[in-house]
Amino acid sequence: MLAQIEASQSPSVDCPVDNSQFDLNALINEKTQQLITDKIIKEQLETISVLDEAFGQFFENLVKYGEIKENLQNKCDAIADVKARREENFPKDEYSKGLYKAIIQSTYPNSFIEELLNEGFEAMTWYKSSLAYTGAEAVQSKLDLLELGQKLGEYKVSQRLISGTEEHPIYLKVLTLTNRQISSSEWSEIEKQFERLVIQRLIETAPNLEKFQQECRKLASANGRPRLIPGLVEAWTSDVLTVISKHYSPDVVTTFEKTLKPGAVELKSLTVDELLELERLIDGANTFELPSVTTVVDELQSKLRSPLNWPLSLIALLGKFVEGIVKKRPRITDKGAFNFTPWKSHKLKVIKGQKLRGEHLALRVEEDKHWDKLQERLNLSQEQFKELHTRVWDLAQEKQDDFKNSREGLGRPIGKIKGRFVPIPWLSDVLEVLPALGIEGDALALVPYDLGVYVEEVDYQIVFSKYKLDYSARTLLKSKVDELAVANDRPVDPITGKVRAWKDDLYQAIVEFGKNASKLLKKEVMRYSVEEVEKLVRHKTAQVEEMQQKLDVTEQRLTEEQTYREQLQRQYDSLQEQMNRMQEMIDQLMSKTNVNGNDNGHQLGQLQKT
Repeated sequence: MLAQIEASQSPSVDCPVDNSQFDLNALINEKTQQLITDKIIKEQLETISVLDEAFGQFFENLVKYGEIKENLQNKCDAIADVKARREENFPKDEYSKGLYKAIIQSTYPNSFIEELLNEGFEAMTWYKSSLAYTGAEAVQSKLDLLELGQKLGEYKVSQRLISGTEEHPIYLKVLTLTNRQISSSEWSEIEKQFERLVIQRLIETAPNLEKFQQECRKLASANGRPRLIPGLVEAWTSDVLTVISKHYSPDVVTTFEKTLKPGAVELKSLTVDELLELERLIDGANTFELPSVTTVVDELQSKLRSPLNWPLSLIALLGKFVEGIVKKRPRITDKGAFNFTPWKSHKLKVIKGQKLRGEHLALRVEEDKHWDKLQERLNLSQEQFKELHTRVWDLAQEKQDDFKNSREGLGRPIGKIKGRFVPIPWLSDVLEVLPALGIEGDALALVPYDLGVYVEEVDYQIVFSKYKLDYSARTLLKSKVDELAVANDRPVDPITGKVRAWKDDLYQAIVEFGKNASKLLKKEVMRYSVEEVEKLVRHKTAQVEEMQQKLDVTEQRLTEEQTYREQLQRQYDSLQEQMNRMQEMIDQLMSKTNVNGNDNGHQLGQLQKT
């Protein structure tokens, strides 16, 4: 049954399934043509198109939040700038931020709309950058077809080395500004360049920077340069070079031309509007049969508006968003606040074929959890509670003994409790013992909910994941569990008015289908008897014991060798002492012999004289 269905969904290489008698592609195509004309299916498919258009506004709506934040913040910054110019040492940044927050909170009190605006601002930056990046690629394609040195208004076509080697360099064509606005930092560089020229004695004196700036800006105003702020026109490079040429030699002008070298335009840093302006200049110089900035940007926006065109990577990101949501449940508190809180029971999980880790069927009685709930619900006396506790544990032992002797029932897996290996009671054992103790009343009807004995959808999901069941096998399993609930005479649920299956029924269904139901047990539950555990321990520790024996033998040998070495050392020391004594005796004997020899020689000399 279940095993056959599971095997059919993923045949192994060793046991291939022969489908040669079926032309599955032809059968599927034939049935598809029939189904797409079905009224109900056709309505559902048309609804997808409607939802596609509505959901496709997600990015654009998120971008609008960002634009709102940008506009409000710019308004507050402008107000803060005016106030800072009027009052010295005014905290401009703090004032602007506080003003922005006050506007939001006064309009939408007790909301987190500010955080949503912040997220929208991030999305807006990403969205506009993506469009500009796409437009920049279109402009770059047209720029690559232009000639080096070709002028386009204030721009000139140049090139920049991007990679390659000295022999085979690779260049990228870029636009450089032949005439551009002078930045504030460049005035300092101009002043330093004048000082270097004085040191090199190419000029006699450097001009006063302030007067030099005034002369350059005056010329810029005469040339019609745009105003940055009221009352100020910034000079351009051509204005600066013209002023220098009035007072200094052509060599000095050439030096400053290198100092004020034109900068390459970074296309990917420009906005779409700026890219369109550049594109008009390029199109005016040549005719291209290439996609325009408008075309590629519109195409990208169209793709973003339609989830039917979204890539799998984007769908996966949406999946993570949904996964984060389903881990919690929305609720309204007693005070009317709306929030998300973790599920009190098992977290709802969406199964996508991967194996869940750490999930199990909550079949066991947990000492620190369920007994407290029972006492809170039933308010038992100390004697009743003690008797209930004893009977539940006795019933678990009885069911495990029956399972070992006759293989009837489900048994109660062995677990370690307070240092002892004993059968762990199941929640159903508690419900079986309670009526026998004479405990009745409305509170008793709610005990199954307190203990969580009913099969929930999350339990099915755990089973589906553990055994990798397909749709047919899942349907068959649920049907079998419902049958077992009736066969096991489960009581009517007082809330729903229906017979609901217990977790025991789901466990039993897995057993009857020939599956290893121990996969559904918590890891702390022993899957072996005490004898089997001891056998496993002996097997696992055999090598350790063997190694310990070898270590003991080695240690004994080392001890014996040490004793032998000490004995040899003592013998050596004794012999050394004897040799020393003998040497002393020899020395004494030799000294006496020398004395006697001297005496005899003296006597012989006397005799010769006489």
